[in-house]
Amino acid sequence: NILSGIQRNFDGEVSLAGKDFDDYSHSELRKYISQVHQKPFLFAESIKNNIAMDQDITDDEIWRILEISGLKNDVANFDNGIETSLGEWGVNLSGGQKQRLTLARALSRKPKLLFLDDCLSAVDTITEEKILQNLDKELVDTTLVWVAHRKSTLKYCNKYLHLGDKHE
Repeated sequence: NILSGIQRNFDGEVSLAGKDFDDYSHSELRKYISQVHQKPFLFAESIKNNIAMDQDITDDEIWRILEISGLKNDVANFDNGIETSLGEWGVNLSGGQKQRLTLARALSRKPKLLFLDDCLSAVDTITEEKILQNLDKELVDTTLVWVAHRKSTLKYCNKYLHLGDKHE
């Protein structure tokens, strides 16, 4: 929460691009940083509105983002495509679809720093591999910081830090 700019009162120092976090407004940090949580939050709006939010994004760009996040085929099979309305908290989607939709939302922001908090835990390993390949190819200018429980999620990482039992 500190590194993503959500928690602003903390001890110590955090800087981004050589500038202290306190010198950035919340909206400025949002231009650099996006975050995808393990437990997704979705609005009772259309898929398109859940991705675009306050941005003006074309339908073609929405579909491209859905492709990267591994959700394009699912949404294409919905009767109303990207105009499909979601129930509160996305109750009409599976857990993996919810996670991929919140990933799509984060990707739409074109962040320079993307925090991914076990955000593919509800996705099968075949879909996960497709998404990882897409992210590796598409986000060459983005720093990704992963928290993951499956080692397969981290195979494209340049560096990793293992926290937990050394016998795992």
